[in-house]
Amino acid sequence: MKAVTFESVGKMRVGIVADPKPAPGEALVKVLASGICGTDKHIFSGAYAARYPLIPGHEFAGTVVEVGPGVTAVKTGDLVSADPNITCGRCPYCRRNKAHLCLNLEALGVTRSGGFAEYSVVPATHAYVLPPGVTAEEGALIEPLACALRGIQMGNVRPGDTVMILGGGTMGGLLMQLSRQAGAVRILVAEPLAVRRQTLDRLGADRTFDPRETPSEAAMKAVDPEGADVVFEAAGRPDTAQQALTLARKGGTVVLFGCVEPKHNITLNPALVNDKELTICGSFNNPCTHAPAVALVASHRVDLKPFASHRFKLDEFEKAFDYFGAPDSYKLMILPHEA
Repeated sequence: MKAVTFESVGKMRVGIVADPKPAPGEALVKVLASGICGTDKHIFSGAYAARYPLIPGHEFAGTVVEVGPGVTAVKTGDLVSADPNITCGRCPYCRRNKAHLCLNLEALGVTRSGGFAEYSVVPATHAYVLPPGVTAEEGALIEPLACALRGIQMGNVRPGDTVMILGGGTMGGLLMQLSRQAGAVRILVAEPLAVRRQTLDRLGADRTFDPRETPSEAAMKAVDPEGADVVFEAAGRPDTAQQALTLARKGGTVVLFGCVEPKHNITLNPALVNDKELTICGSFNNPCTHAPAVALVASHRVDLKPFASHRFKLDEFEKAFDYFGAPDSYKLMILPHEA
C-alpha cells in the first residue's frame, strides 16, 4: 500500500510499504480521511517523542475491510472513527481511573502506524462505529472533538459562565461550541485571522476580536471587569499561555489546552494565584470522551463541517504539510484513496 513515513526527525517519504494485516482483536481500516494536527508537525521536528520509522496520523476514519480473530464489536463495512490512544490497563494510573496518563501509553500515529496511509490497523476496542449521516471527514475530527471535551471537563464550564478562548483555530472553535453546550452565556475568542473570526461568529461566539488591535485584557474588561470564569489557551503559544493567567476572575480556572513546545517556559506569580485562588490545569488526550464526541456529532449539536477546510491526496502530503497553518486554513484533510 501507499503511505507517508517519517523515517527519522526531519525526514519523510511517500511511497509503498508492506500491506498491514489485522491480528487477533484488531480491525483493518481503509482510511478515507485523516487530519493533519500540530502534533504531527512536532513529531516531524522532534519536539514530540515518537517511535521512528513511523506512519503518522492519529485523527482518521474509514471503512472496516477485514477483522482479526475474536472481533465482534465491528464488522466489515462499518464506517469507524479511530481513538488512537491505547493504554496498558495495569500501571498505577490505569488502576486509578487515569488511564490517559498511562505509563505505557501507545498511540496510533505516534508509536504505532497511523492514518496517513491507504490502510491502517486499529484495535477493535478503539474503533467507534459512526451513525448514519456522519461522514468520514467528520469521523476524522472526532478525536480533536474528544480532546476538546476533555478540556471542557477540566475547565468545569458551568451554566452562566463567561469564557475567554485565546486562539480561534480548529480547537478553539470546538471549545467555543462545547462551552455553549455547557451553558456559558458569554464567550469571547481572541483570533488574529479575520476568516476564522467570521466562522466563529457564525457558529455562535458572543464576541470575536483581533488581539493585535484590541488587547485581550481590554476586550475582557469591556465585558466583565472581573475577568472570565474559565480561560482556555488554545493557540499553543508561550505568550498567550502567560497572558491567560491575567484574564481569569477570582476563583477562576485557566486551562492550558494548547500544545506549547516543551522548550518554552512562562513566569508564574504565586501571589497572584494565591490571592485570586486560581485553578491552573492542563488537558491531556481524550479519556472516555470519544463516544460522547460521536454522539454529539450525530445529534448535530456540534458542527464539525467548517473545520475541514482543505483536502489533499496522499501523494500531496508534503504540500499539505507545508500548507499547515496557512491563514485561510483550519484542518487539512488527507484523502488516501482520492485518485
